[in-house]
This record gives sequence, C-alpha cells and structure tokens, in this order.
Amino acid sequence: MPGFDLTNRVAIVSGGSQGMGKRYCLELAKAGAHVGVIARMPEPVTAGKTRPHEPVETVVEEVQRLGRRAAGIT
Repeated sequence: MPGFDLTNRVAIVSGGSQGMGKRYCLELAKAGAHVGVIARMPEPVTAGKTRPHEPVETVVEEVQRLGRRAAGIT
C-alpha cells in the first residue's frame, strides 16, 4: 500500500488469527503498525483434521518477523 504510513501506530484486529483478519494484521504490519491480534481460543479437534479457530501465536510471529511488535489475546 504505497503512501499508507502507520509507522509506530497501534492496530487492533478482531478475528486476527485466520482468514481476512490475518491478512489485515499482516498488511497493517507492513504499513508500519504494531498489531494486537485478537481471536477466539482454539477449540479441540473433535472431527476432521482442522480446528475451527487457529491460535494467535502464528500470526504474532509473522508480524514480528516483519519487524513490528505484536501481542496475541484470546
């Protein structure tokens, strides 16, 4: 996003552990924002191979690799 500077601003993204929320977290970090990743607690898998909700830690680590601070809250 050229010209979109959020350097050292703080963004809070609800539903940030997967899908569009995850994408918002990463794009905001690329624009310079520190990110609070908010999501539901992952539930145990009872059927199939995937969880209904992903853990926030994965997104927090991706934001940190982009050089921004991040906190995950479930």
